[in-house]
Amino acid sequence: MADETKGSEKISGFSRSEWERRYQKIRELMQFRDIDCLIITGHEGRNGAWQCNVQYTCGMSVMSTYVVLPLEGEIIAISSMPAMGGPVAFQKLSFKKGKGEARRVRDYCGALVSRIKELEMEKATIGIVEMRVMPAGIYLELLKELPQADF
Repeated sequence: MADETKGSEKISGFSRSEWERRYQKIRELMQFRDIDCLIITGHEGRNGAWQCNVQYTCGMSVMSTYVVLPLEGEIIAISSMPAMGGPVAFQKLSFKKGKGEARRVRDYCGALVSRIKELEMEKATIGIVEMRVMPAGIYLELLKELPQADF
């Protein structure tokens, strides 16, 4: 995801320091609102305008992308983008050079639940950005699979 451009590391068009600044600001707001983890989703509606939160947090602007952003720990993007490893991929966002780690998953909700469990946040407060574009089926499945979480 990263490439060298005139001596400074660039990730999806931005410097490493810009990504770190964004994550720091998001995490400050999460702390203020007592949110342990965010699930960020988007939608191609309104000429892609509802995809802005995903694009802001991971640089991707493709349909069916979810970002899991914990208060602490690694940020994960789950996407349907073929270049990320298949019809659905589990992609670790990192500042390392190269493609990063990717593995196939069967469904979005399963990947979201898997990541939340890896983070040991089954009983955590989980924020959803943006409920107006979160597919109802995925939301209902999250409620079912993570009954002790506070959404």
